Formats: sequence, structure tokens, C-alpha cells
Amino acid sequence: MSTLPRPTGKELVRALERAGFVVERMRGSHYFPRHYFRSRRIDLIVRPNRAINVITMTNTNQATQMNQTVAEIAARILGGETLATQNRDALDFHELAVWNIQRALEAAYEAGRAAR
Repeated sequence: MSTLPRPTGKELVRALERAGFVVERMRGSHYFPRHYFRSRRIDLIVRPNRAINVITMTNTNQATQMNQTVAEIAARILGGETLATQNRDALDFHELAVWNIQRALEAAYEAGRAAR
């Protein structure tokens, strides 16, 4: 298994800025970059002079995969176009049958079991 490169916090912040993140504030040795993606706010805390832990990068990747799986289940079973907030009641609230909610929860449960 190949090892992942371990960028420092400064290198990560530079890469995040190229990806559209903005460092909104600093507190002590922590950067707080923020990005608005499809009306969602993504917050990160980065220490500039330390290498990023491989565990942190792995957890971020797992969270991304989980979000994709949940979005796929919602689209397939619940019929939603997106899980992002649309800031309009007509787009953010939906009536759903309880059996569809049950099917979505069962699919999420099975996806979690399969991921282990």
C-alpha cells in the first residue's frame, strides 16, 4: 500500500484557496478556511506548521463517500434533486410517504453495513 503525502497546514491552505476556500479568520495558530458549496458551508480548522495526519485525510475521504451515498439514496428513493439547502420552503420541504422513508433508512443501514 502506498503512503499518502503529508502536506503541512500551510500547503493545505494554499491548495484549498486554489479550490475556492477563503481563510475567514485566524485564531492563534489555527486557520479557519470556509467554502460555500451549493449553498452549504464547509468549515475546516488547519494548523499551519504541522503535517496533516493521515487519519484526518482518511476520515475526510470517508465522510465524502458517506455524503455521496446518502445523496444517491435520497435521489433514488426519496426523489430529491439535492440535499443542499435551497432557501425556499417550496424547495426545502417535501411530503414523503412513510414507506419511502423506511426504504431510505433501510438502504442507508445496508450501505453502512457494506462499508464496514
